[in-house]
Amino acid sequence: MKKFFVFFSFLLLAWCQSAPQEGTQKLSVVTTFSPLYSHTVNITKDAATVHNLVPAGTSVHDRQVTPSSAKIMEEADVIITNGLWLEEFLDGRLGDLQAKGVLIIDTSEGIALLEWDPHHHHGEEEGDHGHEEESHGHDEEEQHNEYNDDEEMTYKDPHIWLDVSNAIHQTNLIRNALAQADKDNAELYYDNANEYIKKLETLENDIIEKIALVENKQSFILFHDAFNYYLHAYGLEDQKAGVVQDIAGVNPSPQSLAALVETIREGDASIVFTEPQFSPQIVKTIQNETDVFIGQIDPIGANVSPNAYINNMEYITTELTNAMLLVGSAWLLGE
Repeated sequence: MKKFFVFFSFLLLAWCQSAPQEGTQKLSVVTTFSPLYSHTVNITKDAATVHNLVPAGTSVHDRQVTPSSAKIMEEADVIITNGLWLEEFLDGRLGDLQAKGVLIIDTSEGIALLEWDPHHHHGEEEGDHGHEEESHGHDEEEQHNEYNDDEEMTYKDPHIWLDVSNAIHQTNLIRNALAQADKDNAELYYDNANEYIKKLETLENDIIEKIALVENKQSFILFHDAFNYYLHAYGLEDQKAGVVQDIAGVNPSPQSLAALVETIREGDASIVFTEPQFSPQIVKTIQNETDVFIGQIDPIGANVSPNAYINNMEYITTELTNAMLLVGSAWLLGE
């Protein structure tokens, strides 16, 4: 009987140690889209619960808040955002959540931002598409957008993650926020972030090396203006000859389409890149007019996973360099 009591006491002690204890619930973190999810889960590993709002294969630009995503945000301890109005679908919500004690992180803070030409990207059509140049109550507007005497807005390019050095900066901001919100796991977050940053540094070196191998760099037209940070960081700004959509999701006017066709016919662009989130029909129209080479690159990535960001940056680099090498070789052969 004594042996049984000792054995039972041992089992009871083991169960108590393994059972979840009150007050030890994991930190609840929400990221807005795939690149931020990759950065975050590489920092938290299993120490926090991480939810992502924008599903893979969909555009951030036309996202709407669903009841399920609203509930996830209400229950979050930390929400990780890109900032710079990328998450317009969260308009008005983040301030309310912050007032309730949710820690809101804008990962664009401290990054050297590239400007957008407001006439080129948000011109006269803007009133037709719900982007009037007026105050929308965004914190980002006060921080990142300025008005001149003519009340003309200067827009900052939100696609910051496409420069790996910016992704490293975002990772550091996320690490700091998580360590602040969950001090018990702060050391773990710092260690995991350091490990992930080493992978990002290797990624950046690989991108630079692959692009350097392309001697005859060809000019191209992008589907929409999402890749400026990538082009700026890796020496391809001079190769961008235009964009199909000045405003994401809005097809070009007949005049703009004709100008793109003329650019290709004059030899100023030999490649057009589509994006999987948008219909390729307009690009097929351009191809029918010019027989231009069509490639595809994705600013966000095809899935939401710990490796999605690194995999997609490798994919962008491979698709860009392969297209330039292929078209460049054909040009040298006179085909």
